Amino acid sequence: MQAIINGRLVTTDSILSQWALVFENSRIVALMPQQNLPSAMPCIDASELYVSSGWIDAHIHGCGGCDVMDALPKSLDTISLLLASQGVTSFLPTTMTMSWQKIEAALQSLSQASWPGARSLGCHLEGPFLSAARQGAQAPQHLRPFDFSLLTPYLKQLRLITIAPEETGGLGFISRCCDAGLIVSIGHSNATYEEACQAFAAGASHLTHTFNALSPLHHRQPGAIGAALDLEHVYCEIIADNLHVHPAMQRLLLRQKGVDHLLLVSDSMRAALLGEGRYDLGGQAVNVSNGAARLETGALAGSITSLPQELRNFQTTTALSLPALLRTVTSTAAQSIGVFAAKGSLTPGKDADFVFFHDDFTVEATYVAGRNVFQRDTGCCSPQHQTNYE
Repeated sequence: MQAIINGRLVTTDSILSQWALVFENSRIVALMPQQNLPSAMPCIDASELYVSSGWIDAHIHGCGGCDVMDALPKSLDTISLLLASQGVTSFLPTTMTMSWQKIEAALQSLSQASWPGARSLGCHLEGPFLSAARQGAQAPQHLRPFDFSLLTPYLKQLRLITIAPEETGGLGFISRCCDAGLIVSIGHSNATYEEACQAFAAGASHLTHTFNALSPLHHRQPGAIGAALDLEHVYCEIIADNLHVHPAMQRLLLRQKGVDHLLLVSDSMRAALLGEGRYDLGGQAVNVSNGAARLETGALAGSITSLPQELRNFQTTTALSLPALLRTVTSTAAQSIGVFAAKGSLTPGKDADFVFFHDDFTVEATYVAGRNVFQRDTGCCSPQHQTNYE
């Protein structure tokens, strides 16, 4: 067993000082007053750092020049390592609307990756069952009608699927997905309020990148956004880069949904963590400049943000306390995708996924299943700096 000491442990509702977090191998064993630790227990000194449950990104296409649709294990492993440097310990690799053959290749590559940093919790299939009226950065020529048989060989790889439920056969498709254990999200959809409510009643539980690629919220035509705001149980993703959604709308969403039904997602594409230039997303050319990724048409093409930056932004925008803020990337994210039994809080018995970070959310170290997968160059918290608590 090992203990993390001298840090500020961020739980779902408080910050604990002079408490220790004990873990053994890949599991959390206990949280206890630091003074109660056995004197001989090996310890990791987290002085001047916060320690929270590892952050979860439920919607990410890529970063560092790599993309899930590369369908290459080495690309997935690069994404995995880079996400660990951003405090992310688990994520949903997210596809794009391309030919089904390319989507299949991406799904097949998931089982070949080694996940040296952040680990996959299963694929987020964004498309191809979307609305041409709200395609956003999804390639319209590859949109297709609902066909559950396409998913059948890949049910073990999939966790969440974004669809436009108003398309023909949408409600039946939702039922089949839910029966198969998949989580269904409404996105890239022109659904009316009534159609969205029917979809949520049929088993859908999410709204993908709220406010983006959806019919606008209107006082006489609330659409899917209005339905998600109206129904308490629906989880809402939000890209808090202050580009996709105005800070005022972020605050309004928070007031309506609360931190227990709002999750921050990066929706980042391959240009994230890199500089300006020309890239691609889903086979379409993307220009990155002035902090935005856009198609040639000017439409936003995913984001180039990271969860640490979104946490900074959202804290400034909302003035949330740190425990409440972090729920949007820990407990809420875990509950929304059905993994809260193992992840999302510093609870004995759960996975030993931790992030050590500073007041500005700069990540110092990341642990996945009890293993140090990222360490900033200062050496703080590195194995050679472990000491015994006395």
